[in-house]
Amino acid sequence: MRLVLVALLAMTSSAFSAERVPTFPKRTSYEEARESLIALGWQPAPTSANPNRCSPGFEERCKSYPEATACSGTGLARCTFLWRSKSGETLIEVGTFGEEDPPMVERVRCRVGCRR
Repeated sequence: MRLVLVALLAMTSSAFSAERVPTFPKRTSYEEARESLIALGWQPAPTSANPNRCSPGFEERCKSYPEATACSGTGLARCTFLWRSKSGETLIEVGTFGEEDPPMVERVRCRVGCRR
């Protein structure tokens, strides 16, 4: 019984610490979304310093945004950026499109630990 209570308390506390996935209006530039995320206490979550994580032509974007995990050089020039909550328990992915700088936010989705 005591172990069950401890497990319930652990699940409850982690559920309360989970963050909601932020949303942005259509056609929001990544720069605006980035500023908003920082103001809300989110932190860029760089995964690699490898300059080859982005396709040729997008190396500068990956250098400017250390949270960029990948940028494709084909189609709509999609990029993926990772962000971690203040608590460090929640990880979100911001997807963008567009060859212009800054690109436009296409989606934001949970990777780890988000409330629905």
